[in-house]
Amino acid sequence: MTTTPAPPPALPARTPPNPNPADYFDLIGTEVAGLGYRAQPEALAALKPGDMLPLKREPTNQHDANAIMVGANTMRGPKHIGYLPRVQAPWLAAMMDHGHAMYARVESMSAPGVTPPTLRVTLRMKRGAIP
Repeated sequence: MTTTPAPPPALPARTPPNPNPADYFDLIGTEVAGLGYRAQPEALAALKPGDMLPLKREPTNQHDANAIMVGANTMRGPKHIGYLPRVQAPWLAAMMDHGHAMYARVESMSAPGVTPPTLRVTLRMKRGAIP
């Protein structure tokens, strides 16, 4: 008997408004993984440097219990475009699971039509979130 995997949890309804930069600090720069599999072209085309992207834990992911989804807003609502890299996910997931607020800020992306697409982001964490 074949079972159908459960759909991933929904992304936040919208990206949070651009926070006051003084309230957040840069944690780490990285590339978003899986864009070639997940990202819709309209979601990537709408991104620009400085955009804030929502992050959402996916502890029930069948491939990686530390998975962290990266989202993007489109005219049709938020879309799941990829994941944070598996090598960084364990410690970031632990921080998110303990309530630390984090978002991804777009730094750069590949030109339209480049295959596979690339998206470089900086993860930002709210000040005062580390005990």
